[in-house]
Amino acid sequence: SPLARAAPRNSKAALAALPAAPWTLAVRPLRVHLEFDCAIDLGEHKELRRSVLLVPSDLNIVGDLLHHLHQRFSLPRQPLTFSVDGFALFPAHRLADVLR
Repeated sequence: SPLARAAPRNSKAALAALPAAPWTLAVRPLRVHLEFDCAIDLGEHKELRRSVLLVPSDLNIVGDLLHHLHQRFSLPRQPLTFSVDGFALFPAHRLADVLR
């Protein structure tokens, strides 16, 4: 069988030996409605205290998003907590699992 002759799974030959998928995976862009706590100094971005952000597709976990927010909004070097519907999320949570 073709699977019995496949190369080890972490090799390029194994990937080349796989048949093409009969379907494509469509990934919807994720948007986040942000509301920064009043205790966070947004500096020149204060008008964006409530905003909508398109989540870059290369971000996978909540920690990636928190880092992105620090950079995008020039936030002070203090820990952030990301919450959805009042539930605080761990930085290791997958964005695909908590954002819809």
